[in-house]
Amino acid sequence: MKINETAGRKAERSAATYLEAQGHEILHKNWRTKWCEIDIISRTGKRKQQVIHFTEVKYRKSSLSDSMLAVTSAKVSQLEFAAQLWIQEHATTSASYQIDVVAVSGEELFSFRYIENITG
Repeated sequence: MKINETAGRKAERSAATYLEAQGHEILHKNWRTKWCEIDIISRTGKRKQQVIHFTEVKYRKSSLSDSMLAVTSAKVSQLEFAAQLWIQEHATTSASYQIDVVAVSGEELFSFRYIENITG
């Protein structure tokens, strides 16, 4: 772990590595505006079947289910708003979009639960 790196930041880095192993190309980490932030933005697929993933990383030391409880309807609304801002700024007409969650638990050895398309 880097000096002064929080457990949450380490979990986000590990989640990005996990997504890459699942075939995602990471486009942005911690993309933010003055109104919102998205932990990871990635892309899967080729050309016409391309999907842009807006991924929220939720870390809890103790359990994956505790991580999932932190994804409230208010948080989902914030993610949808942030995704729309990113789409306006980086629009690619051939891609579809979805909001995902990676729940992370553990300390040195992380466990992951990846839930795709939580709004659809």
